[in-house]
Amino acid sequence: VLQGVTTYCRSYTVFALGIVRAGRKLYDLMFFSVFGSPVVFFDTTPSGRLLNRFSADMDVLDNQFPRLLGQTIGCFESFCAILVGIIVINPAIIVAILPVSIGYVIVVNHYRYASRDAQRLVAVTTTPIFNRISESLAGLPTVRAFGYEEFLRVKSYEEINNNQACQLLKVELSAWLSLRLEFLSMIITTACAL
Repeated sequence: VLQGVTTYCRSYTVFALGIVRAGRKLYDLMFFSVFGSPVVFFDTTPSGRLLNRFSADMDVLDNQFPRLLGQTIGCFESFCAILVGIIVINPAIIVAILPVSIGYVIVVNHYRYASRDAQRLVAVTTTPIFNRISESLAGLPTVRAFGYEEFLRVKSYEEINNNQACQLLKVELSAWLSLRLEFLSMIITTACAL
């Protein structure tokens, strides 16, 4: 019953209030900063980058972030409950938990830097895709008149392949993190068994 009440309160406060407010605030800040920019900004910034910011970044905040935040909070609650239960049953386990906690911090810090770079690569390789689509649609009669359809198709495939390679890197980084975290968890499980 207590878990149900805390889950409901967490869902209401974090998702219904916090995420909606954060999304609205981010969109307003992006909107006013882009449309308040000088004309030279629009000359130097590709339109694909603007489309990427307003579509992909807002999608992350509106759709992916709430799910990840809910999973993170739920895992943290479970972790605290399990940790307290283990320490109450076997207080000597603290000797194993302290070094493993340091290992967790080291592994997560390595992952964080690599993940941030991989995310940056994904964003950088997504921008040309949006840019090519918007420019191709704007100049569609010219593209057809000069017969550049095949050239644009090949270039689009190259850009999509580059983007998917960066997406694969993100998946591989997640597998790297998962393997190391499970190894550290195995150490705690083994210590509990002894």
